[in-house]
Amino acid sequence: MAAKINVKSDSMDFLIAKTVPWIVRIVMTISIIAFLLEQYTIILSVILGVFFSYWGFKNLVKTQVTVLTQQSKSVTFIGYIARMGIYAIPMILGIRLNQYFNLWVILLSLFTFQYAAIVAVFMRSKKRLKSKDI
Repeated sequence: MAAKINVKSDSMDFLIAKTVPWIVRIVMTISIIAFLLEQYTIILSVILGVFFSYWGFKNLVKTQVTVLTQQSKSVTFIGYIARMGIYAIPMILGIRLNQYFNLWVILLSLFTFQYAAIVAVFMRSKKRLKSKDI
């Protein structure tokens, strides 16, 4: 019997606390610029992409925590299929409703939380390494 791995429950809280302020700033900046340029499809596309990015990222973290705590590998496949469905929804909307959404902007903003999480984890690791050097 494999020992259960202790996963910190604050890992998702840390990532969200570090990423959300940056993402809100980026979305607001892009939205203001798009509004001034009267590119309303860009505003809608960024908001749609970021919303589904958050939803997919939350699903990813929840699935990984479940896999680590319960040692259940079948959850991985279910979480993966669910995440692909989550990412497919805005892409389908972008293709079907192309007068309201810009597919390329949706695709770029769809992985916003993943990019921000990578940067947040990198910065946290860098800070830890600097504190060990002293």
